[in-house]
Amino acid sequence: MQKYFHLHGRLPIEISRGCWWNKCTFCNLNLQHNCYREKNVEKIIEEIKFLSDRYKILNFHIIGNTLPKRNYRNLLEEIKKIGKDFSFFVEARAGGLKSHDYTLLKEAGFIVMQTGIEAFSQNYLKKMNKGVRVIDNIATLKFCKENEIKNDYNLIFDYPNEEKIDFEESKKNIQFFMQYLDPPQLNNLLVGFGSHIYKHPEEYNIDKLDFTDIDKIMFPLEFLEKGFNFYYSFKRKKDIEQNNWKLLVEEWKNENEKFLFGDSRRNSPINRFIFYFLDGGNFLKIYDKRNAENVRIYVLNKVEREIFLSCIDIISYQELEEKFSNIPNYQLTAILYTFEKNGIVFKEDNYYLSLPLQYNVKSYKYAKKELTTTAV
Repeated sequence: MQKYFHLHGRLPIEISRGCWWNKCTFCNLNLQHNCYREKNVEKIIEEIKFLSDRYKILNFHIIGNTLPKRNYRNLLEEIKKIGKDFSFFVEARAGGLKSHDYTLLKEAGFIVMQTGIEAFSQNYLKKMNKGVRVIDNIATLKFCKENEIKNDYNLIFDYPNEEKIDFEESKKNIQFFMQYLDPPQLNNLLVGFGSHIYKHPEEYNIDKLDFTDIDKIMFPLEFLEKGFNFYYSFKRKKDIEQNNWKLLVEEWKNENEKFLFGDSRRNSPINRFIFYFLDGGNFLKIYDKRNAENVRIYVLNKVEREIFLSCIDIISYQELEEKFSNIPNYQLTAILYTFEKNGIVFKEDNYYLSLPLQYNVKSYKYAKKELTTTAV
């Protein structure tokens, strides 16, 4: 057991309690501690150093629902200063973090994370009250992929009030990136004790909560009726059309595997990504191998390059207008439309995100005033 732990195990270290968002309709992880609090950076660093030296360990599991809300960049910089080859696992929220934050995470030793993605449908995310958009979720996976951070995230399905639009929106959006971004783990919904769904079943097409099959096997009925269960199954008031989520994720996995185990020439460094760009200074080249039958190379001119690079992080059309006030609006609109039509950018509610990966991720040097940026 000792050998197994040292090979595979991670030492837990608590940095916060509760969740500052705490509004997801399916979540019941913070029933015992509804308020949010976090340790200061100095205390976290002190504990990491002590535990690492005391137990001769470099692998840590960060205990907390997300990265620190305040001063997370300071924390990452201070971890780097320790000068050890750390390996961290952390849970995080999508949105808020920029491309360069993921580069900083990787430099600090955060090589595995689990982001609360849950859905790629705007309609479904509203049911879940995640407080993020589809574009935020895509950005998270893109930034993880290009920084070689493994993201063990979930896709939740089978909400009692699931609709066809939830599946169709997800299917449509996934087509943009299923060939090169990592697929999810698929989790069907169980109603957690104390969650918003548990408290308000009538809002979610639930006729009756029931004990899960595994609990029925494990416990006598007289015990179950005392109500100590943590998760429940449910019976719907109105049946819904079944959506084939398993097939969708299976196709996603197959698309990924086709690239990983395909042509041996793909093992060369220039082919490590399937959809990426290289910057030429006054021009930019995008390599698009998402369709093996129709490989494309886009060459952007100076203006197109600048607009494209401005979309590496999520940006609004209004911000782009202000940034490129020197060119006519019709030209900016036409360039963005061409990008969107060719799947080079993803658009959601007048916000834009470039989809190709940065082939050469550069360390971001930011001003001191940015170090207190709030994570979401």
